Amino acid sequence: MSPTRFSGAAYPPVLMGLDYCLTRRDRIGVGYSYSINSFYLEPAGGGAPVALSHFERTPALAINYARDFGSVWGWRPFAVGGVGGVWQSTSLTGVKRLEPSFDFGFGLDHRITDRLAFRIEARDYVERLASPLHGYSNVLMPTAGLVISSRPPGEESVGLSRVEVYLEGGGSFLSGASAPTLIAVLGSASPEKGVIQGSFSKTGRYATGLRVYLSRRNALQFEYSTGPNHQAQQAFTTQSPHYSFPRYQVGYSVEDLTANYVGYLRPSGGAQPFVEGGVGWVQFNDFYPPDVEDLCWNFGAGVDIPLAKQLALRFEMKDFLSPMPDSAIGGWTNNLAPMVGLALRFK
Repeated sequence: MSPTRFSGAAYPPVLMGLDYCLTRRDRIGVGYSYSINSFYLEPAGGGAPVALSHFERTPALAINYARDFGSVWGWRPFAVGGVGGVWQSTSLTGVKRLEPSFDFGFGLDHRITDRLAFRIEARDYVERLASPLHGYSNVLMPTAGLVISSRPPGEESVGLSRVEVYLEGGGSFLSGASAPTLIAVLGSASPEKGVIQGSFSKTGRYATGLRVYLSRRNALQFEYSTGPNHQAQQAFTTQSPHYSFPRYQVGYSVEDLTANYVGYLRPSGGAQPFVEGGVGWVQFNDFYPPDVEDLCWNFGAGVDIPLAKQLALRFEMKDFLSPMPDSAIGGWTNNLAPMVGLALRFK
């Protein structure tokens, strides 16, 4: 069976968010959207559709840049685009996982009062289909609603020094854990005492995100990062005679979506050291095979080395702290991530 076409949304799409005006025409925002779309299925060899399923998409976080284009007959047109994370699931497969999402669109604002405007907008969200389906989808969301401003549209924003986007790569070192268990052994009248041990592979990692500077030394950061840390488990008995069982793999990647506070310390010799910390959401993909999701915390430190007026080289070390994905083992994991990358800054 394969999906052939999507219908319109089963329920009206919802779009909400918070924008910060950088200049008279430029703003950045954090948004949330939700929609449920249906699709038909048909045999892979062709034929009439035989089933109907639901494709659910809920971006937990989208970070966008918007540009206004002045006023035309009382309307203020704008363009918007950005990136985020989307949790997808289908009633057919029951699989739910985090995927990157890209969106772009256009809209119009019409002022009703100094601080209230009517908005019509259309955005297209481009994202991969929920596993085990393959391919990409375009989720077109036309919306209409109200915008409330803290000051009249067009007034200049003050106090924001800059924003930046960055891309980093590095390592991902994720600790495992073990727990006592009972193991059924062939030929034994009762289960024997044993241990189940979970361990993660050491692998690479990449991260991308947006850092918004509220002042010279204070910033907010929104980041997506992932690494293909395979987890393997092995059970063995702890009493004589000792038995061990083959290792088996239960997961293949870890994804984090985080929001952090960043504090810059006093510069030293041109270098700009900083500390950071915050909360987010972690997803361990394909465990037994459902995905496992939970809250995570992270903290770390780094240094920026300016290469040019708008470009910096960044070194940092982070630790992502989250519960073990396997409830049978329990405990906590520490995911150490040494990273290096480039940060592109905008005034």
